[in-house]
Amino acid sequence: MAVTKTDLTSGSISDNLSVNSVNTASISPSSDKLIIVAVLNSDWMGTLDVPTVSGCGLTWVQIGSINFDYNGAKMTLFRAMGSSPSAGSLTISTATPQGCYAWSVVEFGNVDTSGTNGSGAVVQYATGSGFNKTNLTITLGAFGSINNATYGFFGIEDPFIQNVSPGTGFTEIHESHQTGPTRYTLFTEWRSDNDTTVNCSVPTFSVDYAGIAIEIKESSGGSPPGTISSKRVIIGHGR
Repeated sequence: MAVTKTDLTSGSISDNLSVNSVNTASISPSSDKLIIVAVLNSDWMGTLDVPTVSGCGLTWVQIGSINFDYNGAKMTLFRAMGSSPSAGSLTISTATPQGCYAWSVVEFGNVDTSGTNGSGAVVQYATGSGFNKTNLTITLGAFGSINNATYGFFGIEDPFIQNVSPGTGFTEIHESHQTGPTRYTLFTEWRSDNDTTVNCSVPTFSVDYAGIAIEIKESSGGSPPGTISSKRVIIGHGR
C-alpha cells in the first residue's frame, strides 16, 4: 500500500522575544505512524538556539538541521512514532527567547514501523540552501524502493511574502508566513512516490532559502539496512 499523509496542525508566532516555548494546537497522533514536525526559529538580536519538541507521550528525535539567512534563522526536522500516543499539544522549546517560531506537523501511514521513534521509516535525508533564487531545490540520493515517498521542508527569507508553489508532482502540506523585521516563510510538501529533486518556487522576486528533504519508507519498501544517509548541497553565492 502507498504511504498516506494526514495533516495535524501548523502555526507561527512572530516578533515575540519574551517566550522561549510555544504550544501547538491539540493533535491526536495515530498509533504506529510516522509523525514529522518541521520547526523554523529565528533570532537576529541574540542567540539562535536549537529547538526541542515534547508532548503526546512520544520521544522526538532530530532528523536534521540547517541555518540560513546568514545564521539568522534555523530549520530543524523531528520524527516520532509510538504504539499508543496521547492527544494534546506539542511544546517547542529553546534555551533563550527567539524572535519567531513556525511549525508544521504531519503524520504518514503505511510506513515501516521497525526501529525506534520512527527510525525505520526515514531512509535518508538531505539539506540544501541557495541564494537569490526563484526555484528552490534540495537533492536526495537514489531511493531504496519505488514504493517510498518524498517529503520537503523549506525555509525562505522573503520580505515580499510571496505565495509558494509546490514542485511538479508535489502537494503542499503547510505554508506559514511570518511578519515583522525579518520575514520568513515555512513551506512543507510531499508526494507519495519517488523524487530525488525536491523543489518549490516563488513567482517573482528572488529569495534566499534552505531546506531539508527525506525519503519515507513504505511498509513493504525494500531499502538497505544501516545508518540514515545524509548530504548537503549549497546552490548559488551569498550576497
